[in-house]
Amino acid sequence: MSGPFTKVLVPVDGSAFSEQVLPVVERLVAVHRPDVTLLIVRKPPKATRRRRAGLPRTRPLVGPSGSTGLFTSTIDIPMPPTYVESPDQAVERVEHEALEYLDRIGHRLLERGCEVHGAVSFGDDGITLREAHLGLPSTELDGELRVGPLRPGGSWAVVATLRTSGDGALEDLAWLEPRMPAGIFSGAARVVVSGGVTSTVLEGMRVRSAETEVTLDGTVRISRDGMEVDGLTARLQPLLASRLEPWVGRAVPVEGWFSGTVQLTGSPERMRVDGDVRFVPVGIAGGATDAAFTGTVTRGDALGVRDFTARVRRLNYAVVGALLGGWPLTGVGTARLTLDGAFGGELGFDLEATHRLDSARVSRISARGALRRDASGTPSVEVTGAARPLHLEMLEAMLPAAAPRGVLEGTFAVEGRARDA
Repeated sequence: MSGPFTKVLVPVDGSAFSEQVLPVVERLVAVHRPDVTLLIVRKPPKATRRRRAGLPRTRPLVGPSGSTGLFTSTIDIPMPPTYVESPDQAVERVEHEALEYLDRIGHRLLERGCEVHGAVSFGDDGITLREAHLGLPSTELDGELRVGPLRPGGSWAVVATLRTSGDGALEDLAWLEPRMPAGIFSGAARVVVSGGVTSTVLEGMRVRSAETEVTLDGTVRISRDGMEVDGLTARLQPLLASRLEPWVGRAVPVEGWFSGTVQLTGSPERMRVDGDVRFVPVGIAGGATDAAFTGTVTRGDALGVRDFTARVRRLNYAVVGALLGGWPLTGVGTARLTLDGAFGGELGFDLEATHRLDSARVSRISARGALRRDASGTPSVEVTGAARPLHLEMLEAMLPAAAPRGVLEGTFAVEGRARDA
């Protein structure tokens, strides 16, 4: 790259005012030698809304090797002495005039040593710029830009279909999201701007950053009311846990790797979450934890969940202990957990879990109830459950002096303030 500008799009409308940009373009050409694309918009004559079959809507603007000049602009229109212009001839005339104008502008830039390309496309379906190029400081995007109705007779919109040329730099997207990490991305996106709403459909958008790789597919909508996602699927291949810290606003208590798939639908205030992931901890024995989950995460006065269910096919209890602040838990097992409520108010839960010391000593525990926090912030608990059975050796790491042994079986109930329990 000879400079920050390798391709330049120059929209003009034939007026002296629009041509005031040309000296700026000439200076850019003199310094950076970019390719220049000229774009002119012409409204179809009112006499027609159709084109004759076989007449192309788009005329390519060819380079200096073209036989008739810089642009394809030679159109023969028969003009009898007494001439009444037909609708098709009116369209041809407007296009001919537009191309001749671009030809004059293009030669002016060609004299400065730049390469000029372009196209004119117009009609009832709007104006289209084909083979469009967007150059960011470290990212090249190619595709198509169209301004026109989304459906016949509908309101107009801006539609851009873009694909990266090679790998782009995530730093070029920091203006969209300040938390954007350093790294690279590649893939395709279709952006539609209409009625104050910007919809972006991601297709195989691959993001790589510091031992992390995520592929995104789905729709992101941004409007005056905020952001929404629709079926946004993230394939983690894998995701370093610490990469979540800028997004969750806190330190991750356990380092490790996530792999699998997560799908999101909704707004940040109410997000439907479905996923199937594996977590492999670093520096903790016991191996991976595998889980599938579904439910809705809410954000209001307090973080909450609605109808949230997690089914853990393999549970590393050492990871659970680390998440609880360093409890010395060991062993593996399974779990099914259902949550509903607010973490800062009342949170209902239903838990069924197993813990395996070895093939002969498997504990099974069930519990249901609620965790509450009153207006003063004091937590309380109300739980009923059963152990069928509970092998006390699983508590040995927590109570080494007691060296518990034996089997406990039966029901239990706990109620009261957490500080009194």
